[in-house]
Amino acid sequence: MRTAACAGLILFSLCARAGFAQLAPPPDSAADKQAENHPVAAGDHQKTLGDFLKPENRPDGPEVDSIYAKVPPELDKAVRYIAMDNFTSAAEELELQEDKIDDDFQVARINLWRGINYALHAYYYPDEGPELATSATYHLQRAINISQEEEVMEAPDATRLLAEMAGHGWTTADPAAELQEAEQRAEKSRRAIDFYYAGVISRRLAARAWAHSDTAEQDQKTLSLFAKAVARDPDHYESWSAYLPAMLPVGMHDVATTEAARMYEHFKMLRTPLLADQGPAVLKINTSSYRTMKDDEDMLAEVAARWPDAPMPHFEMAMRAIESTPTQALVMFSKLIEQFENGTFKPLPREAGYYPSALYKYAFLLQTVERTSESLAMYRKVKALSPDYAEVNLNIGILLAQLSDKEKDGGRKVALLNQALESVIRQKNYRGKSAEKADSLTERIKMALKAQMTTAPQ
Repeated sequence: MRTAACAGLILFSLCARAGFAQLAPPPDSAADKQAENHPVAAGDHQKTLGDFLKPENRPDGPEVDSIYAKVPPELDKAVRYIAMDNFTSAAEELELQEDKIDDDFQVARINLWRGINYALHAYYYPDEGPELATSATYHLQRAINISQEEEVMEAPDATRLLAEMAGHGWTTADPAAELQEAEQRAEKSRRAIDFYYAGVISRRLAARAWAHSDTAEQDQKTLSLFAKAVARDPDHYESWSAYLPAMLPVGMHDVATTEAARMYEHFKMLRTPLLADQGPAVLKINTSSYRTMKDDEDMLAEVAARWPDAPMPHFEMAMRAIESTPTQALVMFSKLIEQFENGTFKPLPREAGYYPSALYKYAFLLQTVERTSESLAMYRKVKALSPDYAEVNLNIGILLAQLSDKEKDGGRKVALLNQALESVIRQKNYRGKSAEKADSLTERIKMALKAQMTTAPQ
């Protein structure tokens, strides 16, 4: 087992090999110099970066052409597992596929995905973060060593997750020191990917400090770093997906609205550019002001017309109904699940997560209206796809405990309580929020079991 210290050393080496520590900047072009001197890139957030988006560089298909964007058939199952947060099955599938091949390029691509899988696992289950971060950086380092290609580390999800791990403090370096070093590397290399990496660390530091301190200065720094990433290479969607939301904490809502409109016109043909990102349409909706519900519905309908077999627009419309019309949301999620199961939707590998998410949301809505048995059936469908998905084990435990309250037969009541206890104990500390709820429910179930045993006939 590698130590946390080893994880830090691997991460430092990996970043250097990935181009984050180049000794000399790349050659300047006229457009490059213009980007460097642009007011937003320099930290004066008063003008638009949409000026740098050129029509001739617009993506013309649902994916960009890169080692990372294209998912070959042999990795289809593993990437779908990752998208469904079934990280254990993904790890097993990727290891199985690596054992079958000896081509260096393919081995490098598999190790890239193995690193991303472990890093996402760490992100969602931070109690296991340091150990999983070690595995993530090991496989990403291996991908670079095998391929000798910088393109491997320019996979945007890999860069983002490396920065998230550094920002969480899962290396030997203090996160603030790692940010300072990342900024210095970016200023030296002047590469978009390096500014993006530093920006993600800064964003994570702001998120960690938000509950107990003023983050205005950190928010400004985050925006500046992401703006520089966009200015250096405006045709990379991942930089826009970070830059536009970074405007909101500093109150630049009008500029964000203008920028979002130009971003969408440029990138709207991208269908699934990143994991855990719903694409340009949702990015525009979420970062624009003065929009009505009708505006959002029209945009999502436009996306649905472009890709009739894509689940995202229908999922998003159902999500928006949860707050406004929960009863309608129940109907919409029920139809959504039916469309997944009858083949109307044909999710791409990165879109596979929409199905368990729809099941989970529908189960929760059923739970809120006390349709307990139906809710339990939906949560069990989620669990069959991804055994530790979000708080699925906790919610199954809650429902089983509720069913036990209504049970008159003592034997069946005890059986339900034992099933509830078993499920709750399985609940992992999802995003650092689930453990306390699971511990509290565990004690309550144990007390109910004890009381039942005490009152049971001898």
